Amino acid sequence: ENYMNASTLIRLAAVGVAVTSLAACTKPKVEPAVPTETPPPATGPQYPTAPSTPVTGGNVGAAMPGSEQDFVVNVGDRIYFDLDSYSVRSEAQPRLDAQAAWLARYPQPAHVHRTLLHLGEELLHGVMHFDGRLWRTLPLLIVNPGRLTREWVQGKRTRYVSPLAMFLFTLFVMFFALSFMPEREVTLASLPQQIEAQKEAVTAAEAAVAAARKEADLAQTASQPKLKNPDLALYKLQQTIYKFAFLLVPLSIPFVALMFLWKRGFTLYDHGVFVLYSLTFMSLLLMAVVVVATTLKGAGGAVGVIAALIVPVHMFAQVKGAYSLSTFSALWRTGMLLMFCTLA
Repeated sequence: ENYMNASTLIRLAAVGVAVTSLAACTKPKVEPAVPTETPPPATGPQYPTAPSTPVTGGNVGAAMPGSEQDFVVNVGDRIYFDLDSYSVRSEAQPRLDAQAAWLARYPQPAHVHRTLLHLGEELLHGVMHFDGRLWRTLPLLIVNPGRLTREWVQGKRTRYVSPLAMFLFTLFVMFFALSFMPEREVTLASLPQQIEAQKEAVTAAEAAVAAARKEADLAQTASQPKLKNPDLALYKLQQTIYKFAFLLVPLSIPFVALMFLWKRGFTLYDHGVFVLYSLTFMSLLLMAVVVVATTLKGAGGAVGVIAALIVPVHMFAQVKGAYSLSTFSALWRTGMLLMFCTLA
């Protein structure tokens, strides 16, 4: 009986294996393919202009026509460019047109202020912004003019006052200061006597010398009063310096360019920046000399000597630092600049 049960189990197991094998070899039924729709070709995005009714729905909320939210939601506030390109992408052109149409439909109010209060506000705003850059420019102009010139030429300009604005501002301050400078009554009172003495000296020179040396003696006689009375020469200098300061700029730029004619990498713009900053410092130095000489009696000679020593040192520092020159190259160019200043 046990033998028959074992035989029966073996037969049942064999039948199960055979059925499983047949099921594995049977080919599955293939389901028919579901037809799919071909998507339409991609086209550029379309950006409609702003509608005339408020936009509702979504998480953004209602956007009032003409508002910033309306512009962002219905038009879009971003335009993308390709890398290193200034041309708008073709797919962004519709959005750009939509932005132009929206701005034309909802122009911003002009807000033109025509009151004295606003005029004072603009003046205060300009002075405050100019003042911050001015106090960053002046120390470098005095102590390290070469660095100031070089950084401006290299494009580091946001921290400093432009050379042209600095030059014009200095001329304005110098004109204002010299116009209201207190003048000495002694000097003004002695002018008629100096004129008479000059006439007598000229007459005596014409009678004493030969006709061939008349012009030279007259020039020497005319220069003697200036040497004897430096206050008179200073007064005349005050009246003429700001009038001819503008002429120094177009005269100096070609001369500086000639000194760097064989050196590449420098343009007339670079030389113009150098000239403007240099003339600005010289104007400030001259103004300081005039103020001290006018205020302190007898100090004009000492201040003039000090200023005469400062000028070549400042020129050398600016030339060497602005153009990254060697000491020898900066020295001979400084000498040429001093000769040009003497002739000018």
